[in-house]
Amino acid sequence: MQARPLLLELRRRLPERPLVYTYGSPSAEPFLDRLGPVDLALPLPLDGRAEMRSLFDALRPAALALVDAELWPGLLLEAERRDVPAALVAGRLGPGSRRLAAAARPLHRALLRTLRLVGAVDERSADAFREAGAARACVAVTGDPRVDEVLADAGPPDAPLRRAGLDLPLLVAGSTWAEDEAVLLDACARLRRDGPAFALVLAPHGTDEPRLRDVERRLDGAGLRHRRWSGGDGGSARRTGRPDDPASLVRDSLAEAPGRVLLVDRVGVLRALYSSAAAAWVGGGFRGALHNVMEPAARGAAVVTGPRTGRAWIAEPLERAGGLFRVRSAGEAAGLLERLLGDGEWAARAGARGRAVLEERAGATTATIAALATAGWLPQPATGAAPAR
Repeated sequence: MQARPLLLELRRRLPERPLVYTYGSPSAEPFLDRLGPVDLALPLPLDGRAEMRSLFDALRPAALALVDAELWPGLLLEAERRDVPAALVAGRLGPGSRRLAAAARPLHRALLRTLRLVGAVDERSADAFREAGAARACVAVTGDPRVDEVLADAGPPDAPLRRAGLDLPLLVAGSTWAEDEAVLLDACARLRRDGPAFALVLAPHGTDEPRLRDVERRLDGAGLRHRRWSGGDGGSARRTGRPDDPASLVRDSLAEAPGRVLLVDRVGVLRALYSSAAAAWVGGGFRGALHNVMEPAARGAAVVTGPRTGRAWIAEPLERAGGLFRVRSAGEAAGLLERLLGDGEWAARAGARGRAVLEERAGATTATIAALATAGWLPQPATGAAPAR
């Protein structure tokens, strides 16, 4: 999703140029149909010299852009050998990264020196890239295009889905791991006894049957009566509400859920759920691999997560602004959730502060394209029948 806004803008500027998108994990495959204007999407081959030579022979790329923290040695060295301009966009590098360790520094420095542009998400990452050996003149703070993507997808802050007609404040827990659930469900059980009434929608990381049954055992252990989104124990795909109306899906499915607890056993609905949330628990914060906090923040939901935000660069400015809260225990989580779910105005203000953080950082796509053009990376429009280099 960091690449999508750039692909759209490149297509607008270079309508005749073919665009190729590669990915390194099978987890990317469900999202490929959302990429937009790509002519070809394929898994990146193994990063060996022969494989990269074959890839370049087949594609004959005019330019290469890597996204986030992807620095593949075979890929970059082959690009350098063929004089194909390479850039890193939406680049992140934290001060404690293993790439800054003494043993990794020489290789990392050599790879960074092959790049015409290092477009960093923020000044902290830019400083880390300079420290790691990137040419200072090639480093620029261009922001994260994913901010543009999530804001465009969320729509205006008063989107209709926030008025979904729910009679209880909604807590949406997205992409949770077992470590999250151990804390979250204990906190929810405490609130059920002593706190405000609320509804819970839990969308775990992974929806295979063993994972769902494990979550159900955890819900049962916490005394939280629940129902699956599909309407049964791994049964039919029955859903209430109109398929073209996410608000009705949220409202009607929760209305049928005992205890107002809904376990999501399908993919593709989490963003819509965040739009109705008073607060969003984002998983991964108890294992140092925080999932996407931009999506709930863009939809005006206050964000709650565990203490280890890892490489999620946006978490720190969200927390400073009061739009994201880290908790370390079930007791701490229960106290915070009691306030968020019991004081709608306070939760709404927290959500608005989070949304404002993203709006302040919008425009990364334009900044990145401008930096690519200045660096001489941006390919010239194709003319006549001349093939792409």
